[in-house]
Amino acid sequence: MSGVYGEGPDDTVRVHAAAGDTLVADGEIPPPDVLKTDTEGTEAAVLRGLEATIREHRPRVIYCEVHTDTAAVKELLCGLGYAHEPLRSAPPILRAVPRT
Repeated sequence: MSGVYGEGPDDTVRVHAAAGDTLVADGEIPPPDVLKTDTEGTEAAVLRGLEATIREHRPRVIYCEVHTDTAAVKELLCGLGYAHEPLRSAPPILRAVPRT
């Protein structure tokens, strides 16, 4: 379970969380053709949770708005066989495509 906080100190909503790889493997969602992330600082964790899906299904393009460790996200994308380029600098948005 993950917590999402509301406006007041006691406003908490519980939500179920699952790795993207699990959702795809279990057939709950189809593999993505395009992947866009904007996860407010958990970009590397989200990509790690989709590693098997990205390796197997090779989305045509990945857009990733990076709020924390840009170097870690770039390293993950490279390790997954993607070339990346910046689309915007603050906060950085990376566009990544499979290397040919």
